[in-house]
Amino acid sequence: MSEVEAQRHDRSVPECAVFLIDDQHRLASWNAGVQHLLGWSETGWIGQPFADLCAQDAHASGLLTAQLGTAAERGTAEGHVVFRRRNGTRVEVALTLAALPPSSAGSQGWVAACWPMPGAAGTSGIRDRAADAVLGVFTDGRGDAALAAAFVSALEAVPDGVYVGTQKGIVYCNRPALDMLGARSVEDLRARIDELGHRFRVRRERGGPPLPPRELPFVRALNGEPAVLETWATRPDGSDVFIRGTAAPIRVDGLVAGAIAINSDITERLLLEEAAKTVRDEAEQANRLKDEFLAVVSHELRAPLSAMLGWATLLQRSERGASPLLQKGLAAIDRNARLQNQLVDDLLDVSRMQAGQLRLEMHPVDLTEVVGTAIDAVHPGASEKGVRIDVDIDAEPTVVLGDATRLQQVVFNLLANAIKFTGEGGSVRVSLEDGGENLRITVSDTGQGIDPAFLPHVFDRFRQEEGATTRRHGGLGLGLSIVRDLVQLHGGHVSADSEGRGEGARFEVVLPRLVADRNPT
Repeated sequence: MSEVEAQRHDRSVPECAVFLIDDQHRLASWNAGVQHLLGWSETGWIGQPFADLCAQDAHASGLLTAQLGTAAERGTAEGHVVFRRRNGTRVEVALTLAALPPSSAGSQGWVAACWPMPGAAGTSGIRDRAADAVLGVFTDGRGDAALAAAFVSALEAVPDGVYVGTQKGIVYCNRPALDMLGARSVEDLRARIDELGHRFRVRRERGGPPLPPRELPFVRALNGEPAVLETWATRPDGSDVFIRGTAAPIRVDGLVAGAIAINSDITERLLLEEAAKTVRDEAEQANRLKDEFLAVVSHELRAPLSAMLGWATLLQRSERGASPLLQKGLAAIDRNARLQNQLVDDLLDVSRMQAGQLRLEMHPVDLTEVVGTAIDAVHPGASEKGVRIDVDIDAEPTVVLGDATRLQQVVFNLLANAIKFTGEGGSVRVSLEDGGENLRITVSDTGQGIDPAFLPHVFDRFRQEEGATTRRHGGLGLGLSIVRDLVQLHGGHVSADSEGRGEGARFEVVLPRLVADRNPT
């Protein structure tokens, strides 16, 4: 890092927290240093008591209120106070208060600046500048010169841009303020505020029109109204900067004599947000293209697979007296074509669900029949593999509002998955139980189980546990994700559980029971 970059980085770290406090001891404005120090954002705090920022014991002691009173009497006050951070931790700070000149009605305001005490948690490397940070304010020429000099010294330490001015223009700004606008000195800013807004092309949108002068935060503050606004500005060299400006009026004897503004350069934050949005949009576009590709491929595969299945079935029926070798070959063609057809169906289902195009034919459905049909479909495969299927139906009635075909698909996928990962001599148990307002379908097995680290991802699309086991059993990793999506479309939820490798797995589907007064649609 070069010396110039190091200096720029040092200024970007908000070391000084600056508050503007009104005559009711309420927060009127603050700079970015407050958020850096305490973690609180300005939103929600403006208008709240300044003392509410204190830790509970410090608040109860009334110390901060007493210090405000001292500053009102003597002009300034210094001390220590304990603030509470947003994350719940405490931080002790050195606090300097300066009283604004009272109005004719006797109302009083304050400016406060604070820095963490040396050695405070999370503040290593921050210099203790509280001792010589006596804040003064714009006093219409009648204030203490020493106080004003101390005020300028304190503001020079603030990493944000600080401007003090009147209707005629800016009369003081610190170095970060000059750097932010690309100005050489405050002389470059000695013009009416509306003229400065035009010169620096202040606008809401980067490519938008200039902001009307009456909407400029500094102009609003000069009219007696505190203002916060995020705007773009263009420096003399043509570069753009995105600024968060906070401005507040300075009153003398009840009249607005000027204004003070604190500007923060948030260009880098905005550019990071825009870059993140671009990456997110590109990822979403890539995901859409993937879904469209899967849909096209699935449709293109469906036609030749249907022809293969049709001819395989026809040849098996017409060649019953054929040689064993031919019969074995036809059976292999039929079996593998059906397997590929199931994979295509899964891809099509995923594409439809992703696009929100999967339609359900909702009618009263008896889950006992659904479970029975699914068991009949997987029974031949289970018998061939030597896996026993146990059934336990203990619910009456077992009616839900749903799509019978899709609910059969849910149970079939769970059973097929259990059988796939259960070895010879093992068992799969399916139960249907009464859960009060719900019905529970549970499919458990004595198979290889699921690694606890993989359980949170078991319903993710195209996700499978890595290793030789997954490659041996094959599949696209879509069956369980389809189960999850279909169950959610029926207003239910599904969960998975396993004690780990070799301990089997358990899947539970919970669906809302159809009550008597519910009208099916």
